[in-house]
Amino acid sequence: MVLILKKIIMHLPKIDREIKQIRKMIPLLFLISGFGFSQNLNSNKGDDGDYLVFDASKSFQGNELIDHLQFLISNSEAVELPAEVINRLDAVQDEPRFHSKLTYMRASLLKVIYNEQISPDDKKFICEHYINSSYNENYEPILPILEAYLRDGSL
Repeated sequence: MVLILKKIIMHLPKIDREIKQIRKMIPLLFLISGFGFSQNLNSNKGDDGDYLVFDASKSFQGNELIDHLQFLISNSEAVELPAEVINRLDAVQDEPRFHSKLTYMRASLLKVIYNEQISPDDKKFICEHYINSSYNENYEPILPILEAYLRDGSL
């Protein structure tokens, strides 16, 4: 029993070194897996090459509209809005308990319009949807921006 404990104690420094090496490799593994995920995410680009393309064939029948809107919004989360747009959203006078939620909803929609990876047709699609929707009072402060995009085709 004592011999076994001595052997274990002798190998502890080696085990400790191996654990430290594994800990050093973890960030590298995260980087590699992140790169692989980003390659997979970009693989749904269309033939035009520069724009993300929604594939309606992957949606359940009847969910195409919601899935298309969700695709556009979720692929635009990382877009940074210009400071003047953020200030404009913050300045909207909403009921205080709903202000942050409404600001987030409006910002999410505007990020699609500012996303260079979204095609002009998809941007027009989302603008028309929210301008003509029955709940556009939530988006009323940004409707002029959406209408301007539909009219001019740019921001």
